[in-house]
Amino acid sequence: MKALVDISLYPLHLDYENIVLSFLTELKNTKLEFEINNMSTQITGDLTEIMTALGPILESIWLEHGQASLIVKAIQYPESPYLECNEKV
Repeated sequence: MKALVDISLYPLHLDYENIVLSFLTELKNTKLEFEINNMSTQITGDLTEIMTALGPILESIWLEHGQASLIVKAIQYPESPYLECNEKV
């Protein structure tokens, strides 16, 4: 199933910038399609492939740098990036 997965990595370490860059470098070595912005990284593709790729990358970060929190938000990939809603929120 195609998904849009939004991830943010929060290393619990003073050298957090280099740890995030290391995570992104490992992510670039996969076949996943993703975009990086100032707040998070958004990955699109098959949900199983995304989750299967993220596990070893996170494990590598933990082994090399210690504790880090990975926040993952996922939705089924819509045809349009914005869901239509006729109701006022």
